[in-house]
Amino acid sequence: MSTNTERLMDALRALERGDVDELAAQAHPDVLFVNPPYALEPGVRHGVDGFKKAIHNMLEAFEELRFDSERVIDLGDRVVGFGTWSARGRGSRYAFEPVPYAFIVELEDDRVIRYEWFNDRQEALRAAGIEEEAAG
Repeated sequence: MSTNTERLMDALRALERGDVDELAAQAHPDVLFVNPPYALEPGVRHGVDGFKKAIHNMLEAFEELRFDSERVIDLGDRVVGFGTWSARGRGSRYAFEPVPYAFIVELEDDRVIRYEWFNDRQEALRAAGIEEEAAG
């Protein structure tokens, strides 16, 4: 497992624990958190404060958050990951059973400079410029 893959898995565990400070410590001061157009809160969050706010919003909406990673592709300055997540709605108690996720994390100086998530693997692979066959 590469260093970037290990860091990413550690970040997912921190997210499950709700450890926003650990996640923010890995962020570049100019980090961008990109929500897709179909997100409840679409758009880009800027800087560490924006990054922390995006994570806080997710944690306010869900409890019992869990990520099961299928694959992480280390591209050096970018990491592409996909799998499923599950959680329970904090207010509704609705159970979100395994739901697909995908993301691209870009790194600069060993810190996260951009985090972008997607609802499906093919969308993330296209955004990263990876052919499905090459991704395995």
